[in-house]
Amino acid sequence: MKFKDDDEKEYFEERAAIYEYLAHHSRQYAERLAWYDVINRRKKLKAY
Repeated sequence: MKFKDDDEKEYFEERAAIYEYLAHHSRQYAERLAWYDVINRRKKLKAY
């Protein structure tokens, strides 16, 4: 995974932890979901 900056990496780590801990997903699946969140966030920020 290639992050644009430290903020994006931090966002990814936070989302992955949330998916793993609160939703009880495996770390691998949680990171996949978090990566989709990063991509969607990029699209939203680009739209503005």
